[in-house]
Amino acid sequence: VNTASFGRLGAFPVDGQVYAQPLYVAGQQIPGQGARNVVYIATMHNSVYAFDADALPATTPLWQVNLGPAVPTSVLNFTDIVPETGILGTPAIDLSRQAIYLVADTLESGVPVFRIHALSLTDGHEMMNGPSMIAATITGNGVGSKDDGTLAFDALMELQRPGVTLANGAAYVAFGSHGDGGDFHGWLIGYDMTDLRHQVAALNTSPNGYGASI
Repeated sequence: VNTASFGRLGAFPVDGQVYAQPLYVAGQQIPGQGARNVVYIATMHNSVYAFDADALPATTPLWQVNLGPAVPTSVLNFTDIVPETGILGTPAIDLSRQAIYLVADTLESGVPVFRIHALSLTDGHEMMNGPSMIAATITGNGVGSKDDGTLAFDALMELQRPGVTLANGAAYVAFGSHGDGGDFHGWLIGYDMTDLRHQVAALNTSPNGYGASI
């Protein structure tokens, strides 16, 4: 990088806003195309793209998948992000498992649902018995709790902004609020990286109150 050559090299067209950090893998094997330097891009329209980083400009991805309808801002009564919320937090790549882990916010029967996915780096197919719907219940009498002293994760109240973190065989997903509105809490939920059906941890940072965020 120097002052004479620094500048835009090209662009990749995608179907929605990009809040998540693009990720890069060198020498990734792509079926039928050999080793490629690949940039992975996730959008707020719940699409994931793999582009050849050396083919600039590029209009055709190496592969592309869509993980379901994004959640319109109108459903969330939240205007900090418009017009939709899909894949907001930055994914995480595990080269040993050849997977990219991410969370998509989808509208299902009129209700937001978060699902954690593990997609193949080679072609985007679902791996690790995913996707898995994110849900959790802890002991607490905070805002939104039930009479039996339990507090459940409420996808309508939560925003998945932090990047996915991979540590000690688990994929951790953190949540905060939609514009500090509603009965929100801070949540940190972990899943087995080899089998997303298995939740390994669930932490609520305001179990007996409200208004926390991660």
